[in-house]
Amino acid sequence: MKARLTKFVKQECANFINLECLGVSVFGKKFREQGTCSILEGKSCLYFKICVLPLVEEKGYGDVIDQYEEIDKDSKSSKLKVRKCECGQDIAKSKQMCEKCRKIRRREAKTLNRDKSLSYSP
Repeated sequence: MKARLTKFVKQECANFINLECLGVSVFGKKFREQGTCSILEGKSCLYFKICVLPLVEEKGYGDVIDQYEEIDKDSKSSKLKVRKCECGQDIAKSKQMCEKCRKIRRREAKTLNRDKSLSYSP
């Protein structure tokens, strides 16, 4: 267990009191199992992932996300995948290329088609 992640859990998690997890769940009407903190045991915790982990950047614990991803392998897939264009710009989810490259390619295609149509003579 990484010391920085442990320190962050102890300082910021509302469920962590007196070296154990209270088991309070904000997602349903029942409590989770009270006892040892699942993160300290090397297991993932839904409460921590949704409620506490977003505070990482604000509190200055930037490397905690990487340490938590070592525990929770599924959290990597929940990150947004950012695709890059040939020019290096980020591409929107439903697009094939950035707006700038799209305009350039469109202009090239128009020029090519115009040249083809001008050279064609029956």
